[in-house]
Amino acid sequence: MGSRLNGALGERRLHLAALNAAVAQSGERLSCGLVSRAGGPPVLFVVSHNDKFRTMDVGCERVGGVWWFVRADTGEGLVPVLEVENAPALLARLIERSTDAAASTGGDR
Repeated sequence: MGSRLNGALGERRLHLAALNAAVAQSGERLSCGLVSRAGGPPVLFVVSHNDKFRTMDVGCERVGGVWWFVRADTGEGLVPVLEVENAPALLARLIERSTDAAASTGGDR
Protein backbone atom coordinates (compact mmCIF):
# COMPACT_ATOMS: atom_id res chain seq x y z
CA MET A 1 0.00 0.00 0.00
CA GLY A 2 2.92 2.40 0.69
CA SER A 3 3.96 2.60 -2.95
CA ARG A 4 0.36 3.25 -4.05
CA LEU A 5 0.09 6.05 -1.49
CA ASN A 6 3.40 7.53 -2.67
CA GLY A 7 2.15 7.40 -6.24
CA ALA A 8 -1.18 9.01 -5.42
CA LEU A 9 0.15 11.82 -3.22
CA GLY A 10 3.79 12.12 -4.15
CA GLU A 11 6.67 11.67 -1.73
CA ARG A 12 7.06 15.40 -0.95
CA ARG A 13 3.41 15.80 0.07
CA LEU A 14 3.54 12.56 2.09
CA HIS A 15 6.60 13.74 4.05
CA LEU A 16 5.00 17.12 4.72
CA ALA A 17 1.85 15.35 5.96
CA ALA A 18 4.04 13.35 8.36
CA LEU A 19 5.61 16.58 9.61
CA ASN A 20 2.16 18.10 10.03
CA ALA A 21 1.17 15.13 12.22
CA ALA A 22 4.42 15.32 14.21
CA VAL A 23 3.86 19.01 14.94
CA ALA A 24 0.24 18.37 15.98
CA GLN A 25 1.30 15.64 18.42
CA SER A 26 4.47 17.32 19.70
CA GLY A 27 3.21 19.57 22.47
CA GLU A 28 5.07 22.49 20.89
CA ARG A 29 2.91 25.61 20.67
CA LEU A 30 2.71 25.45 16.88
CA SER A 31 0.01 24.92 14.28
CA CYS A 32 0.51 24.15 10.63
CA GLY A 33 -1.14 23.33 7.35
CA LEU A 34 -0.19 22.34 3.84
CA VAL A 35 -0.33 25.23 1.34
CA SER A 36 0.84 26.09 -2.17
CA ARG A 37 2.62 29.36 -2.84
CA ALA A 38 2.56 30.92 -6.33
CA GLY A 39 2.02 27.57 -8.04
CA GLY A 40 5.19 26.07 -6.55
CA PRO A 41 5.52 22.77 -4.74
CA PRO A 42 3.51 22.38 -1.53
CA VAL A 43 4.97 23.69 1.73
CA LEU A 44 3.94 23.39 5.35
CA PHE A 45 2.98 26.79 6.78
CA VAL A 46 3.95 26.74 10.48
CA VAL A 47 2.73 29.38 12.92
CA SER A 48 3.41 29.97 16.62
CA HIS A 49 0.47 29.87 19.04
CA ASN A 50 2.22 32.62 21.06
CA ASP A 51 2.42 35.13 18.20
CA LYS A 52 0.62 34.76 14.86
CA PHE A 53 3.39 36.77 13.18
CA ARG A 54 5.95 34.06 14.00
CA THR A 55 5.76 31.81 10.97
CA MET A 56 7.85 29.70 8.65
CA ASP A 57 7.24 27.82 5.41
CA VAL A 58 8.84 24.38 5.44
CA GLY A 59 9.47 22.55 2.21
CA CYS A 60 10.73 19.09 1.43
CA GLU A 61 13.52 18.43 -1.05
CA ARG A 62 15.61 15.48 -2.14
CA VAL A 63 19.28 16.23 -1.42
CA GLY A 64 21.95 13.70 -2.34
CA GLY A 65 19.39 10.91 -2.53
CA VAL A 66 17.87 11.74 0.88
CA TRP A 67 14.64 13.65 1.53
CA TRP A 68 15.08 16.65 3.86
CA PHE A 69 12.76 19.17 5.43
CA VAL A 70 14.07 22.58 4.37
CA ARG A 71 13.31 26.23 5.00
CA ALA A 72 11.28 27.19 1.95
CA ASP A 73 12.70 30.74 1.90
CA THR A 74 16.37 29.82 2.02
CA GLY A 75 16.58 26.13 1.11
CA GLU A 76 18.52 25.52 4.35
CA GLY A 77 18.29 21.89 5.46
CA LEU A 78 16.52 21.37 8.77
CA VAL A 79 16.34 17.62 9.40
CA PRO A 80 16.14 14.51 7.22
CA VAL A 81 12.57 13.26 6.89
CA LEU A 82 13.56 10.05 8.69
CA GLU A 83 14.08 12.22 11.80
CA VAL A 84 10.62 13.86 11.61
CA GLU A 85 10.16 13.49 15.38
CA ASN A 86 13.01 16.00 15.93
CA ALA A 87 11.56 18.63 13.61
CA PRO A 88 8.84 20.24 15.82
CA ALA A 89 11.25 21.32 18.59
CA LEU A 90 13.70 22.66 16.00
CA LEU A 91 10.94 24.57 14.20
CA ALA A 92 9.77 26.13 17.47
CA ARG A 93 13.31 27.33 18.23
CA LEU A 94 13.88 28.67 14.71
CA ILE A 95 10.57 30.52 14.57
CA GLU A 96 11.26 32.12 17.93
CA ARG A 97 14.84 33.06 16.98
CA SER A 98 14.08 34.38 13.48
CA THR A 99 11.42 36.78 14.71
CA ASP A 100 13.57 37.92 17.65
CA ALA A 101 16.41 38.66 15.23
CA ALA A 102 14.11 40.71 12.98
CA ALA A 103 12.82 42.66 15.98
CA SER A 104 16.32 43.42 17.24
CA THR A 105 17.37 44.78 13.82
CA GLY A 106 14.22 46.82 13.38
CA GLY A 107 12.59 44.44 10.88
CA ASP A 108 8.86 44.72 10.27
CA ARG A 109 6.46 42.10 11.47
